[in-house]
Amino acid sequence: MKKAKTIVAIIMSVLLSVLLIVLTSCGKNILKKAYEEIITEYPSAVLCFEISDDGSFISVDTNPYDIDDYSVSGAFSAIPAFHEKLGLSDYIWEEMLHTSALDGRQTDGNGKIEVSRKYHPDSGLEAIYKLIG
Repeated sequence: MKKAKTIVAIIMSVLLSVLLIVLTSCGKNILKKAYEEIITEYPSAVLCFEISDDGSFISVDTNPYDIDDYSVSGAFSAIPAFHEKLGLSDYIWEEMLHTSALDGRQTDGNGKIEVSRKYHPDSGLEAIYKLIG
C-alpha cells in the first residue's frame, strides 16, 4: 500500500512538471507567433520589433535609430494589430497613444502579458511586452 502511494506521488510530480513546462512554452509561443505574424503583415515592423532569445519578451521601438522627431513608417499601425493578436484591450493602445515624456515609464497588462512603455518626442515610443508568471 505504501509503495503504491509513493508511485502515485512520483507519477503526479512528473505530470505536474510536464504540465508546467507545456504551459510556460505555450505562453512563449503566443509572443513568438504574434511577432512572426506582425513582421509578415507589416514588413517595416521588423525594424521596430525584437524578440528575446528565449521568447519571454518582445521590445518595440518606433524610432530604433534615435533620429530626432522620426518614427518607422507603419510602426503605429503594427502595434495595435500586435495587441489584437495578443488579446490586449484597445484601452492599452489608447493609453500608449496618450503617454507623454513627463509620464515616465508606465505599465499595463491583461493578467497574462505586461506592457511597459515610455515616450519621448525625440526618441519615439518604446514598449516591452513580457509574459507574466
